[in-house]
Amino acid sequence: MIKSTAAAVLALVVASFAASAADDPEAVYAQFHRAALGGNIDSMKRLVTTAQRGRMGLSDHPELEAKQLAAVLPPSYSVTGKAVGANRAVLELRGRSGPALGGIEMQGRIVLVREDGAWKVEEPAWLPASYPAPQGPPPQVVSPGTPAVVPAAPGRAIGAPGAARPAR
Repeated sequence: MIKSTAAAVLALVVASFAASAADDPEAVYAQFHRAALGGNIDSMKRLVTTAQRGRMGLSDHPELEAKQLAAVLPPSYSVTGKAVGANRAVLELRGRSGPALGGIEMQGRIVLVREDGAWKVEEPAWLPASYPAPQGPPPQVVSPGTPAVVPAAPGRAIGAPGAARPAR
């Protein structure tokens, strides 16, 4: 009887912690970031909006792109700003990039929105700190199949003429 009561109390504590984490956009992004660093596409997709999940599904090589993302993202970051409304939150972050960019200072602007009552990542954006801070919506794809130019290092870009191109 005591064991079952203790188990029930523990289950309630765990459930209330999970519910409070779902109510905190910072905690939701932290889960997304950990999943991205680990290349865990399924976990990432559970933490993003339906629209973002659709954008993630456009790749022919999601596993390769997940590995590339993990190599670029800062292994750790600090929150430098946070604005939370009823249905939209914006996190401003700072951290040093992963090994693919040589540990340069990065700035992040993460937009989360409520979807079906839970916070979901809508616009994750990380850029070198030397770039202007990300503002507004992310750039839109002009035509499907057009390669994007991704910051690789100060003054160079993946996909730029003469630079190594990612496998497609």
